[in-house]
Amino acid sequence: MKVAIVVFDGTRALDVAVAMDVFAAANACLPPADRYRVTVVGAQAGSVRCDNGMRLAVDASYRHLPDRADMEIIACDAEPGPPPPAPDFLAWLRASAARRPPVSAASCVALVREHWGSALGGRIVAQLGAALRRQAPPSAGEATARGDDSVFIARNRRYVMAHLDERLSVSQLAAAMAVSRRTLSRTFARVAGLTPSAFIEQVRIDSSRALLEETDLPMKTVAYRCGFRSASRMRTAFARRLVTTPQEYRRQVRSGEGIRVERA
Repeated sequence: MKVAIVVFDGTRALDVAVAMDVFAAANACLPPADRYRVTVVGAQAGSVRCDNGMRLAVDASYRHLPDRADMEIIACDAEPGPPPPAPDFLAWLRASAARRPPVSAASCVALVREHWGSALGGRIVAQLGAALRRQAPPSAGEATARGDDSVFIARNRRYVMAHLDERLSVSQLAAAMAVSRRTLSRTFARVAGLTPSAFIEQVRIDSSRALLEETDLPMKTVAYRCGFRSASRMRTAFARRLVTTPQEYRRQVRSGEGIRVERA
């Protein structure tokens, strides 16, 4: 899948960084033939100056992009100028949007989830959740303050990791975060696009993947250390989220093969 990240002078540097991180995280789990091919596109090749003053390299001019239906356009927020973007560049972007609506940088995970399913989307959220949350404006009336939102995923992940080998419940996680179950669920849905239970399972899967990649521990030991309680439960979680088994996952990693992920 080809991806064009469109930038102007004034583009938010954080938007570009998060979009690039999302596709890099996805590519780390995809076989080479299925990986995203990302190009930073501007009015012309060279560079633009981001909102924070940083210079950002531009790979190609929009004029040199192939007109392919399978290209996704990622539109980053910007405060253009001076000078403003060239009219023909804006006309190209509008024409592209008419054929295939652009995706905001904040919605890149949703795009990956659409292409490859909730397992890969959930893994990326678990890795990059705090940065992804900073992409979205706060909603009025939310129970969690903006400052807490920016580290919400990281706080929950740290707690789950600290209690990884325990029978961790949603109620326990809510109590640790000093919120009700309802508030926890609503905040997770808004911040991460996941249920608390799915997040807990994703952290367990991420941890078990690391042990499978880095150690020769038996499956039963990996399962207990990561809170699955049995090798069969870990196998079930891998089948549901990754469409593979722990044994096959370890074999694929060590043989250098791509890891197959669940499609939507």
